[in-house]
Amino acid sequence: LDIEDLKEIGNGGRGPCPYFVTRDLSKGADLVLLPYNYVIDRDTRRTLSVPWDKAVLIVDEGHNVESALSEASSFELSCTQLVEAKKEMGRAKEIALDMRAAGDPAGKEMVDEFETFTGLIGQISQRVEGIALPKGGAGWTAPGQAA
Repeated sequence: LDIEDLKEIGNGGRGPCPYFVTRDLSKGADLVLLPYNYVIDRDTRRTLSVPWDKAVLIVDEGHNVESALSEASSFELSCTQLVEAKKEMGRAKEIALDMRAAGDPAGKEMVDEFETFTGLIGQISQRVEGIALPKGGAGWTAPGQAA
């Protein structure tokens, strides 16, 4: 199948989803062409039903693999998102407290988990607030650390 065939199959949104059609067809294919992120991302890779232990992987534009891996393992988390996550954990903890009070055994476990997560968010927030950024909004990047 080529891109024109997929466009025709999708029929402007009235037909089946071309992504799922190609994913299903790839199960019996001898050759599958796909972008880096499909191979890099574990969850996406698992949906492909490719027998990776018997596959031959040919990488085109190999000089771009490093940046694709870096992008796949990076994320941005703003201070606002941290604050909102902490608020959401507080709301979720209240629900779990109500569950625990009603005798639901999952309530206590959930309360403990929400308290742990809220503590972790607090620690991350403190570390982020402790980073001195250059004046003028130039930003700052630090090298990663091996686990």
